[in-house]
Amino acid sequence: MMARQAGIDASSADYFITMDSHMECSPGWLEPVVYRLVQKPKALVCSNIGSINNDDFGVSPNTEKFGVAFDFPFFTWNLGQQIARFTKEYSESRKNNTEPMWIGTVMGMIIAMRKDWFQQLGGFDPGMHIWGSEQIELSVKVWMCGGEVEMVPCSILAHIYRRVRSISDYLNSSLVLTPYYY
Repeated sequence: MMARQAGIDASSADYFITMDSHMECSPGWLEPVVYRLVQKPKALVCSNIGSINNDDFGVSPNTEKFGVAFDFPFFTWNLGQQIARFTKEYSESRKNNTEPMWIGTVMGMIIAMRKDWFQQLGGFDPGMHIWGSEQIELSVKVWMCGGEVEMVPCSILAHIYRRVRSISDYLNSSLVLTPYYY
């Protein structure tokens, strides 16, 4: 998060996009994101994100109607991130795949904004020392300060996700877990 903050601060561009290095971009993914930011200067925008298989690196885009899975990322009362499905009525009310969708919070793997709006909000919180939740903190600031958090369905990316391991996998491996204190 602080590396992303340093890059944003050093940039001379009006807009920025940060994303994880383990993502695949489809042709034409950038234009819809930038277009939306021009339309909505106080938007925090992300792309429609599919997945990359850990074993063979095959890309699996979302395959629902209009190419969007209709997942709605949001945060719980204790700021944990959860995913819910949009209602069938909402998904059927959409006219086309270019119509941006409001979401509760962006996923942390891609963030796109106007630089001046991001800086007006205070950027990332330098007091957050552990990976994760910065996208929730930023999304909350955007909503509370009159902005919008949106996903642009026709901007398509894919992300390779970590394998979820059980605690027994860790206990039976040579990996040593050290608590992080700050």
